[in-house]
Parts: sequence; C-alpha cells; structure tokens
Amino acid sequence: MNPPLSYKRVLSTLLSLATIAALLLAGLLLTFSIGVPVDHQLLGISAAATVIVLLFALAGSVFLVLSLARHSAEKPKLDARELRLINIQRALGETNDAIMRLEKEYALFPLVCRIAVEYGGMLHAWVGAIDKSGKRIIPATSYGKDISYIDGITISASADEAGESGPVGIAFHEKRHVIVNDYGSDGFLSPWRDRAMRQDIRSGAFFPVLRGGKPYAVFVVNSDQVNAFDQDIAHLLKEMAANISFALDNFDREAARHQAEVALRESEERFRLIADEAPFPMQIHAEDGEILLINRAWTSLTGYSLSDIPTISLWTRKACGEHESDARASIENLYLSLRKSSEEHLIRCKDGTERICYFNSTSLGKLPDGRRTIISMAMDVTEQRMAEKALQLTQFSINQASDPLLWLTQDARIHFVNDAACRMLGYTREELLALSIEDISPTKTFEIWNERWQELQAKRSISRETALRTKQQKTVQVEITSNFIEFDEKEYNCAFIRDITEKKRTEELVWQQANFDALTGLPNRSMFLDRLEHEIRKAKRTGIPMALMFLDLDHFKNVNDTLGHNMGDLLLKDASERLRSCVRETDTVARLGGDEFTVILPELQELKSIERIARNILGKLSEPFHLGEEVVYVSASIGITFYPEDASDTADLLKNADQAMYAAKQQSRNCHHYFTQSMQEAAQARMKLIKDLRIALDGNQFEVAYQPIVELSTGIIHKAEALIRWRHPTRGIINPAEFIPSAEETGLIHEIGDWIFWEAVDQAVVWREKHHPQFQISVNMSPVQFRENDKSRAAWLQYLQSLEIPWLSIVVEITEGLLLDATPGTTEQLLAFHDAGMQVAIDDFGIGYSSLSYLKKFDIDYLKIDRSFVSSLALGSHDMALCEAIIVMAHKLDMKVIAEGVETEEQLVLLANAGCDYAQGFLFSKPVSAAVFDDLYKTGFPNIKAVAALQCASHHSNKQLAF
Repeated sequence: MNPPLSYKRVLSTLLSLATIAALLLAGLLLTFSIGVPVDHQLLGISAAATVIVLLFALAGSVFLVLSLARHSAEKPKLDARELRLINIQRALGETNDAIMRLEKEYALFPLVCRIAVEYGGMLHAWVGAIDKSGKRIIPATSYGKDISYIDGITISASADEAGESGPVGIAFHEKRHVIVNDYGSDGFLSPWRDRAMRQDIRSGAFFPVLRGGKPYAVFVVNSDQVNAFDQDIAHLLKEMAANISFALDNFDREAARHQAEVALRESEERFRLIADEAPFPMQIHAEDGEILLINRAWTSLTGYSLSDIPTISLWTRKACGEHESDARASIENLYLSLRKSSEEHLIRCKDGTERICYFNSTSLGKLPDGRRTIISMAMDVTEQRMAEKALQLTQFSINQASDPLLWLTQDARIHFVNDAACRMLGYTREELLALSIEDISPTKTFEIWNERWQELQAKRSISRETALRTKQQKTVQVEITSNFIEFDEKEYNCAFIRDITEKKRTEELVWQQANFDALTGLPNRSMFLDRLEHEIRKAKRTGIPMALMFLDLDHFKNVNDTLGHNMGDLLLKDASERLRSCVRETDTVARLGGDEFTVILPELQELKSIERIARNILGKLSEPFHLGEEVVYVSASIGITFYPEDASDTADLLKNADQAMYAAKQQSRNCHHYFTQSMQEAAQARMKLIKDLRIALDGNQFEVAYQPIVELSTGIIHKAEALIRWRHPTRGIINPAEFIPSAEETGLIHEIGDWIFWEAVDQAVVWREKHHPQFQISVNMSPVQFRENDKSRAAWLQYLQSLEIPWLSIVVEITEGLLLDATPGTTEQLLAFHDAGMQVAIDDFGIGYSSLSYLKKFDIDYLKIDRSFVSSLALGSHDMALCEAIIVMAHKLDMKVIAEGVETEEQLVLLANAGCDYAQGFLFSKPVSAAVFDDLYKTGFPNIKAVAALQCASHHSNKQLAF
C-alpha cells in the first residue's frame, strides 16, 4: 500500500517547481536580452507568450503552495477510511487513463489488478474467468502480496450451483457485486475462511465483469482490514468493473469494425468483377463528372470504352449531340433529387448509328472521398419502340376516344373498356373485363357503389374526383364523368375518365412552393406569418404566453464566398434539421430567406424554458458542419421576444425579435438576446443616422483625408490613399465603420463613392503637377458598388478622359471577398478598369478568404498586406513568414506589395529586407487633409530619413557583396 500523501512533501515539491519556473523565466529573459535566437516552433508559442505563461505558472505555483500550506495547517490528518477512498479514486482514475491507452486485450486484466493494488491500496486483486471447458471459473490473472491462496481454486460455472460457489459464483451468475467485510465472522465463507485468514485477508469485494451484456469474468479485490468496503468504496470499485466491461466491449467493437472494412473491400472487388461481366450495359459516375466504370455490355452497345469517355461531359457531347444540354440537366437532377430515374434517350454510337436506349438510374452511395455516385443501366429499346410506334398508328384508327372509357353494369362489373383505359390501369382488355369496380378503386365498396348507382339513376349524369388503382398498385387521381345509359334493355354507367394526377401534383406543388421553402422544406415567410397569427389568437384566447425567436447565422456569407452557394445550401439544410431537433413538434421553425430563421414557441408554461432552448440551439449550430470534404464552423445570433409582454401583433413581434437579434450580433455573436425597450431606442438611433446620412453629402459634411504611401526603394512619396471622414454638425467626426454599413444597406454608398472618386481625381490632377508627375491616389470601392451600379464606372472613365489625366493616376482598392463572389457584372467592370489602364489593388490581403486563381484571372496590380500581420512583426515570427510569402508570391505574379499599418522603424526594416515595395502607416503620417499633406510634402514627412538609412545600408551591403 502506498503511504498517505504528505502535505509537507507537496509543499516542498511545489516550492521547488516554483523555483525552477523562476529560473527558467530568468534564463529566457536573459536569452532575449543578449539576442540569442530562440526556436519558436519548438516552443510552440511566441517569446512574449512564453514570458506571460511562465509568469502565470510562477504566480499559480506560489498561490498553490500558500494554499496547500494553509490547508495543511488547518486540516486534520485523514483517517484510514478517507485514505482508502482517496486510493480507490486514484485507482479508478489510473484505470480510466490506462484503458484509453490500452491496445492489447491480454494486458487488460493484469493491468487492472496491478492498479487496484499499487494505487488502490488493496492487499490482493485477481480476475476469475471461465476455463476452456466452460464449466469452471478459474483465476485468469492476479497481483498482490503472497497471492498463492488462489492457487488451485476452481468454482463451478453452472448457474444451478451459484449459491455453492460462494461470492464469486453469485457475482458471476446474478450479475451483481458481493461485499464481505469480515471473513472471520461471515458464515457464508466457511469453506474458504481458513485459507483467506492465513493470507491476512480480512475483507473482500467481488464484482461481475460483463462482455456484450453477459457474464464474462469476476473482478476480486481483498483487503487486510475489516470493514474495508463501505458503500462509497464499493461504488467506486463497481465503476472500475464497469470500465473493464466497457474496455472488453470496445475491443469487440474494434474487431467487428476491422472485419467490416475487410468485407467492404472484398465486396467492392466482387462488385467490380460482377459489373464488368453483367449482361446488361452499366455505367457508374460521380457527381464531379468522372465516369468510374463502364462494363463490356455498355461498350458493346455504344462502342465507347472508358478511355473514350472518361467524363460525363464527353459522354453527353459524343452520344447526345444536340440534346447534350438536356442530358446533362437530367444527370444534374439525379444528384439533386437522389431519386430513382427512368428515362429514354436517343444516343449516337461510336460508329455513327443511333439507338433508342432506356436508362434506369439510381443513387449508389458515397465514395470514401465523399463524392456521391449514380449507377445507370441501359436497355436497347430501338426495335421495341419502332414496333410500338407501328402499333400506335394501328390503334389510333381504332380508338376514337383519347381518354379512358369504361362501361359498368349495375352489379359493378366492367363491361367494356377502350385502349386508353387499359393503358391507364395497366391491365389487358381481357383482365379488365374480368374485374369489378371494387378491384380498381381503393375507396369503392359494393355498398358505396349502390349508393352512387341510385344517385346516377336520379341525376342521369355525375362528375366527381376520385382515385383508381392500377394493376401495379399505383394510385391514379382521376376525374370521372358518369352518364346513365340504357342500351339493349340493360342499364350501364358510361364513365369517361381523365387522369388529373399531374394536375393534383401541380396543385400540391404550387401550394408547397407558396408556403414552404424549396431548399430546407421549412415554412416560408407566408406560412410563418399565417402560423404566427394563429398562435397569437390562440395565446390571446387561452391566456398562455408565447415566444418568438429570430435567428441569423453568423459569418454565413463567408461560406458562400469561399466554398460556393452549393455548399452554403447544404449548410442551410443541415442547420434547419438541427433547429427542428431543438424544439417540440408543436413549435414552428421557418426560414424567412437567406440565413434568417424564426422559431414560434407557443403555450409556454414556464418562460425559463426559453433559456434552455436558446442554449440548445446555439450549441447545436456551433457544432461542425460537414459539407462534403469540407468542415465548416458557424454560429448564430438569436433575438427573443414575448407575447403579450413585448407586443400584441405580428408586425411588432417580428420587429422586436429582429432588433433583439441585431443586438446579439452587436454584442458578440453566438449568443441570444431578449428584446428590451433600449433596443427600440437603438433602432431609432440607427434610423436617425441613416436620415442624417442622406443629407450629409448635400450638406458638405464629408471630407477626404489622405495617407501617404512611401516607396521603400527610393524614399519617394508618389502615392496616397483617399479615406472618407464624416464631420457631423452635432456629433463631430463619425467613424466610417459606423456609417459605411448603413450607406451600403441604403444604397447611398453609390453617391458617396462617386463623390470620393471625383475628389480623388481632382486632387490627383493637382499633385501630379505640384509634387510628382506620376502621383497616384487609391480609392476604396465597396462590393455593393460593383453589384448594383456599373453605370458609375463608365462615368468615372469618361471623367478621367475629360481631364486628360492618365488612368494610372487612380488605383481602385477592393476586398478579397469581392473576387470570390464575382458576378459577371463585377468581372466586366474589373476588366474595363484593366483595359482602360487603371490599376487595381486588393486591400487587407490575407485576412479574408483567398483564392490564388483570382489573382491571375483579374490581373491584380497591388496586394496590400493587412495591418494585423504588420503590427506584431518580428524576426522569425509567423507574421514575418506570412509577409515574406505574400511578397514572394506577389512578385512572382508581377504584382507590387504595400504594407499597411507600419508604425515602427523595426517593422520598416523587416519589410524592406523582405523586399516589400511600399509602406503606409503612422510611422510616416496619419491620414490628413490635402492642405496638411501639402505642408508635409514641403517640410518632409516624419521618418523618411529612416527609409534613406535603409537605402544607404542596402547600398553599403551591395558594395561589400561586389567587393
């Protein structure tokens, strides 16, 4: 048994650890101070983070030492039971850790026995298992001091002898634990008492070990103390035995999984062999267009092998000719619906002949890489279709009616049918004439037929909608017009039938489309408003409150921008299913559009349940979304409002929930927020800002500030960025981050953007004459300007032409996201800028979602490294590596690089040494008015000398290299 924990030893150890941490900290600080390089990749954290971590470790160690010292002084010495309990808890923890690391089953029982003795403080531990004969339970493994007392022990495995087999037999057969706290006095153990007492065993515990829910072994622990196993200790040991059972089941599951993988590989190989030898043509293709398999029968029918048509696009181009687009659309629909499809196509074979083929296609599942697959089987029906066409021509002259026609007798028997009726119902004429109405109508019985016959006799003609059942047990929706006819002294029901299945389906589809979202299947805005009105009326009638949640997915646009709208649609579908799983059947989850959802929660008996539901939704939506091969993380912002507490009608409830959701987004995202009156006030403030924004341009409240961009190779300033400032008459300067989103939302960004452009062009004209003949001014463009107003771009180019100023005098700055979501209109505008000679820069490069192919596609001229990479720039840092990579990549693509946010000479030196072309930041100047810019140009911008020093150092270095 391990000795009890000594608090003095703990105190001494922790003081030693604190001393070591302090020495490490001092050594690290000394290393940094003398300039010794540190391998940050080895450390895994930056130097600054290392210092902080060590400081916290030192502080935590001292605090823990002081706490343990005080605890040691105050707490009395633990008694024997408490020490046993602590030891068993340690043993349980060690068992759990060991099981997690265990790879071989044979090591499980010895490991558990050793832990029970060494960590749990037990005298002995052993495991009894059934022998090979299946009749006796014998010791399988053991551990402990002088464990020889179990030598030769055998216990009957028969359930009939459980009571005679002692506690081991009872634990095994009855699947319950047995505790013996006094071997000396317990008469139940008389057959084993002497042997146990000789080994100093005074108490013992016996626990069943299950495998697959059935008894498999017995875990036995012994103590040299009487009454060593109270309820708490027994509970912990029982949990240890349960963990042993879990480990055994886990080994079984792993073995089954391995067998399943082997079987799957063998099955795939057999399938490929069978498919190739199948007598019917077969093709398997994946959703990315790759054709995976074409069997011999397919090649025999069409002449094409897999080398001829490795992709679906080649197959449709070669085989479908002018119907290629229809064929490809049909294949795309297969992947959209994943339903079975049966279609007939005219195909052109490799030898030029044409065949009519009937294709049966169905989903085959997913490949290991996540791609969905479709299997298509073809049947040559050319001769069959030609024969059918000849038969149709013959039948056309016989059948006078295009709609099905049946004559029925009073006893509901079918007396006459035309060919159209046979086609509809799937029977031959002879088969139909042997049937009654009850055989083809799922709703008609003879009693109902008699009632309809009497009605027909009275009215002479009746029309109604009903359903008929075909021979294939398919239900067909029909409209039947029945006429009462007397012919040859007999009465008949002459029924003209019209198939209205498609009509009904269309009506259902129209209703579905009018009330449900096509993507997610959730109620749409129309259905949502209807249900909200209904729940409000019900809440008003019952007096039971209800709640409305307005939910918006955070950063959903990033998914569309980076992965495409198809992946975004998959995410929306998954999100809708998760929302459904978080609420009751009586609740309504609806999609209003985009990434906006609502949840109606009626009949709230306890308002506190809303908190649980909101947390559940946030938790579900924060879990990873698996979109094909991609794993995406999003969150949600939820606004919550109550009826009748917050509002009494639909419009106000929806508005309140929307405001609460907006507050959640402003707060931190991934949270929920309840509606309050202050939100109403915030919404009104936002409306006031938009109102003021509408008159700001006409009121000359906007100003343009210019920030210089320094060429690092020369120290010359011939570039600047134009930045808008709003000088509000009462609020003063308003940050662009506050009003630009509102300008984009309201469309005012077009007028504001045009105004900034005119101002920048006029200023460029002045500075090209005054300061530098090649002076350029950069102008930021919002994605909204590209999406909604391309006429302004033409006006910009015309204005430049009218001033006879080169287009190179203006640089348009855009964001990465604009390129990823580039519409044809956006592409045309960017190409127009490029064709005219105007340059384009990507602002804040590196923090968005990038696609390198777009850099080449759109002929980008400048990359502006975002200030977040520059602010923490240090030699050997990750930011330094990223900056160097961006610079090298840009230069390889014939682009220049501008570093934003340069504030220190150290950053300047590192960027210059990395080959950066331009720098911009507070090191040289903050954004200033045109007049101040002119003054600084005359007197000299701050820290330009630092650039000159860089040039001298570079020149000196080059001379040394030349020497």
